[in-house]
Amino acid sequence: MVEERQLIIDAKQGKVDAFEKLFIKYRPVVYKLYAEYYIQGFELEDWLQEGQIVCYNSLSSFDLSKGNSFGSFFKMNFKRHIISLIRHQNALKRTIDFNSVSLEATLAEQGDYCLMKDDSMIVNATDFVHVKDRLETFVIRLSKFEREVFKEYVEGSEAKDIATNLVCNVDRVNNALDRIKKKLKIQLI
Repeated sequence: MVEERQLIIDAKQGKVDAFEKLFIKYRPVVYKLYAEYYIQGFELEDWLQEGQIVCYNSLSSFDLSKGNSFGSFFKMNFKRHIISLIRHQNALKRTIDFNSVSLEATLAEQGDYCLMKDDSMIVNATDFVHVKDRLETFVIRLSKFEREVFKEYVEGSEAKDIATNLVCNVDRVNNALDRIKKKLKIQLI
């Protein structure tokens, strides 16, 4: 305890070796939280760097006279910092999700070829080939009835017309279309 107190005093005075020793002592806190939390794009080295920054900031605001443990103070600050980074990432995801346009909605509203004519949604040749390959294997995954429904649907027929042509009720066609859309979504992801 006396040794740690002296390390804290020396580190507060700007002695780099004292800070390094102190951080090495509390580096397991970083490893523990690294194992508990996930931050997209962060590798262990990023966590260690964040740990050093938080350790330095914790050291600057740590009051030795209060008799608290520096280790628990650092752990609390580092955990709060990690949670703040995760919240920030999630807020960015929500912003992106909120501002994104549903491909399904765009296709329903503007038709199948809207991706080829709208400058804001240009599809490059590689993406087009990728989607085409996925669609070819997608059709194989459909049942015989779903293939018939899908063929007529792609040709522009409405559910009631498809039901008439396939001699079945509209509910069966709508259920098949729902299954087709789910399978297509899985195939394209």
